[in-house]
Amino acid sequence: MGNFWRRGPPQRTKVRNEMLRRPNVSHWTQYAPLFFTVLAAYYGRCTTVLIYRNSTRIVVGADTLSRHEDPSTGAETTSSYCKIRKTGAIYFSMSGLVSVSDFDAHRLAANAITHSNGVVESAKQFAKLSIGPFTDAVSYQRRHDPDSYKRNTKRGGSGVLSAIFMSFENSVPSFATVAFIIAETSPETMSMKANLDFCPGHACPPAGPGLEGRAIITLGVSDAIHRDVKDRPSFLTDLQNDPVSTIRRWIELETKEAPDVVGLPIDILTISKDGATWNARGMCH
Repeated sequence: MGNFWRRGPPQRTKVRNEMLRRPNVSHWTQYAPLFFTVLAAYYGRCTTVLIYRNSTRIVVGADTLSRHEDPSTGAETTSSYCKIRKTGAIYFSMSGLVSVSDFDAHRLAANAITHSNGVVESAKQFAKLSIGPFTDAVSYQRRHDPDSYKRNTKRGGSGVLSAIFMSFENSVPSFATVAFIIAETSPETMSMKANLDFCPGHACPPAGPGLEGRAIITLGVSDAIHRDVKDRPSFLTDLQNDPVSTIRRWIELETKEAPDVVGLPIDILTISKDGATWNARGMCH
């Protein structure tokens, strides 16, 4: 993806970088699997990514629509690209503001994986490599192009950039999440923190009776999915029986509700002890 804002002189906004661990998690019902929800900014490079994990596999699906903004005119265009990528043995996907000026989240994620061992270390390295350049880029945009900043990066304090790293490690389907969060303490001051969580770890429940280590994660635009979960008591059974079809249907719901930011085709990948299998190839080849 290209640059969307021109790089300017060093920003003067006071910035405080923070690295925190536990992101917010919520239980939708007492019998449901754990939902870890990371919401990206609604406009600009938005995406819908869904991950289902149990004790034997990870199934990840994503739409393929991407929005680009001309920094000089504010005009927006769209394109399609693969949002489920691989470096080495690790797959990763993102939502939110993946490129601002010279900041390129995909490049930094690939670099983090190359110099790390496993999904947890990759996520930690990605957060370490990204938080400084990403804060500088967002801070500069906030100061010099506040309209674009509000449109593209600010939505009620939600995650402005979220990433997930996935693999089958030590005979277990494993993932690690990173969510960058903006906090504004004054008109001149902002801070950026990176919330990290892992599965196995805090991000997935124990593999006890009736749980099987299940976790469902949504990145990006997911309002229609959340409503469907609340209105459909059979969603857990649907996921257990056919996670690929369920993920496809949920992403299709989002394309109908938010077609300006979520779009077809859809990519879906399953990661298990037998390796990785593409269940649907939209833009990933």
